[in-house]
Amino acid sequence: LLPQLEKHFHSYLQCGGFPLAIQSFLKYGIVSEEAKETYRSWVIGDILKNGKSDVVAREVLKVILSKAPTPVSWEGISQETSIKSPPTIASYIELLERLFVLLPLYAVKPSSGTKEFAKNKKLHLLDPLLWHLCEEWCLQKIQHKTETIVEACLAVHLARFLAEKHRSKRLSDAVSYWRNGFEIDVVVHNNGLSGFEMKWSNRKEAFKFKVGPVKNLTYVSKSTWLDKPLKIPLPLLLACL
Repeated sequence: LLPQLEKHFHSYLQCGGFPLAIQSFLKYGIVSEEAKETYRSWVIGDILKNGKSDVVAREVLKVILSKAPTPVSWEGISQETSIKSPPTIASYIELLERLFVLLPLYAVKPSSGTKEFAKNKKLHLLDPLLWHLCEEWCLQKIQHKTETIVEACLAVHLARFLAEKHRSKRLSDAVSYWRNGFEIDVVVHNNGLSGFEMKWSNRKEAFKFKVGPVKNLTYVSKSTWLDKPLKIPLPLLLACL
């Protein structure tokens, strides 16, 4: 079962989950330029329909691609664009979230389970195809691209699962991250806090257990299992969701 899931997951990393992209990938082994243009036009068109500039949105996305998956601030993004206005950056991030392009993860305070909105945010695109499209559109190479996309897959699919379960209005409602000396990539709010740490590796030394404030911690690996600490392959975890 796992080899089959891994095969499908690697295809998903290349074409994402949009129907036209899947169809062309299954037919040609690549996502066609026609499919790419369809979804690129959708993103740009919806940005313009909401009274925003596609040029500014491109600048914002370029910075996000250059920083991902490192947490960033609106001030930090603004300093690398022509806008220089953190509130304007925040408005573009909010629009991209509402358009289901972007998933922001806010820092969590484990002692209370509350989100710390003033701290830096982790910003994930919602689909592998969007990473590829934005990389081309923004002319910005993504460093450690596979690792960045698989961490986004983990966060996005956990967010979708919990949003459906709790009937949340925003995908970001039940997911966060934690960072203080080391990082927990995704913290889910579901009858308490549980952490998921993505390690796109099978090396045993990559999964050294770290004691932190989020006690229920699961490591997510490339393809290997382990009971203590709990380690589960990402393709299998996503299939379970």
